[in-house]
Amino acid sequence: MENAIAEPAQRRTERAELEEALEIAGFGKFNWGLTAVCSICLCASIVETMSTGFILPAAQCDLKMTTGQKGILTGATFTGMITSAHTWGIIADTTGRRKVLLISLLGASSFSFASAFANNLWLLAFLRLMVGLLISGSAAAVYSYLGEFSSVKFRSRSIAWACTAFPISMFIMPGVGWAVLPLDFDLDMFGMSFRSWRLFVIILGIPGFVAFLGLLRLPESPKFLVMVGRSPEAIEVLENVYRLNKGQDAGKYPISEIIAPPSMNLGKDPTFAKSGVTMRVLRTMWDQTIPLFLQPYGFTTLLVCAMQFGIFFSFNGMYLWMPEFLNQIAIFNGEHPGLPASICDAYAVKTPEVAANTTASSESVGEECHRDLDDSVFIKTLTIGGASLIVYLSVGFIVSVLRKKTIIIIAQTISGLAGLGLLFVNSTPMIATMMIIYHVISGVCLSLLNSIVVDLYPTNLRTMAVCITLVTGRLGITAVANLIALLIDIDCSVTMSIMACVPLACAILCFFLPREAGSAVTIN
Repeated sequence: MENAIAEPAQRRTERAELEEALEIAGFGKFNWGLTAVCSICLCASIVETMSTGFILPAAQCDLKMTTGQKGILTGATFTGMITSAHTWGIIADTTGRRKVLLISLLGASSFSFASAFANNLWLLAFLRLMVGLLISGSAAAVYSYLGEFSSVKFRSRSIAWACTAFPISMFIMPGVGWAVLPLDFDLDMFGMSFRSWRLFVIILGIPGFVAFLGLLRLPESPKFLVMVGRSPEAIEVLENVYRLNKGQDAGKYPISEIIAPPSMNLGKDPTFAKSGVTMRVLRTMWDQTIPLFLQPYGFTTLLVCAMQFGIFFSFNGMYLWMPEFLNQIAIFNGEHPGLPASICDAYAVKTPEVAANTTASSESVGEECHRDLDDSVFIKTLTIGGASLIVYLSVGFIVSVLRKKTIIIIAQTISGLAGLGLLFVNSTPMIATMMIIYHVISGVCLSLLNSIVVDLYPTNLRTMAVCITLVTGRLGITAVANLIALLIDIDCSVTMSIMACVPLACAILCFFLPREAGSAVTIN
């Protein structure tokens, strides 16, 4: 009996570093639930930003949109993400990952829901801008939040499992679109016409609310709590993790104190502790950003930013406009059966109508407008989801044989050649095939380039380096969204030529990455 009483007292005096404390807490039921919630967070981020391509053809009649205005709407969400991404990352490091995730998801989903009831283009664009400003916080914090509950042994695997949200989202968007957008109803609500595209927007806002509700039941990251000097709270969190994973009483968790390295414990930094939140954010931004643009990393940072811009430009640009391209070809085929046509042939016929729409009255625009998406659009975008999954799995094996740098050069070259093919092929199946090759092969390079960034920078600069390059990449999305909108009706061949040349330029830039970048052996 005496031993039974003395044993808890002995356990409560044990000290350990955070990594050991996480190992003892184990990996089990709690981590699986956390991974599922974080996967839904990622899904919410993807569908909120990438679903615009399905909204454009369906909403163009109600909102009287020209092609140029479609570009504004497409770029609105990404403009918000670019504006706030850097700041959200720092706020997550100073106020907490969970708090950022909760605010981000609830705010983004609320504005997304509100955007379904926008009665004009400019209100819709503003609300989608707000969605981007807020959902960027989720994208910035979710990886850190998930990884900081697992030991090194399970950290990469848990993040990889959560990232299945990417191919899953590629099925969700066209799947929901195919089920909802063809529905033919018109309800008079709040003085506006409520059609299927508005229901589509509401449904795609649901993952954000679901993730928010899931996070309400989850604690703050133990690593963050230790970092800001709240170790007793971190112990409480780990006790609960231990209880759920091991099925034992929380009091049996053997760690009573977590040892934090001085560099990690910001809560004991007198200067940091006395600073207000704003000064903490500004100081951290300066300390982590400026070294990236100084020797010896300056040239590498600019090079990687240029490549990230180009890869996002081609990968996301094609996906965002693919429903519009395919729908326009389907309209052309319906009006000219049996007549072969390339993308530019279809837009050559559309151009006079668009010019007329720019100056026509709203009534006449509505009469000539096509609001239905052809079924082939959904079939081909679903095919992209399947192709993406296969290619991503294949690259997981190829990367153990070829250097990541070599894979990027090959993939970007193939993507560029597929883009050139879009200038010449004039059958719908071949156009769709070229689009899928262009998009999927280019997308593979995103994860590879981020992995190379991790290889190139020291630990204290890696997170900010990834953040800065991703911001530059999102700038590429905004650029391509507006470029296509402005040029496609004026000179389609120039537009498609630019789309083809960008991945080819990225392949050339990749040759200049440092020799040690992108080796076949990855760094854990």
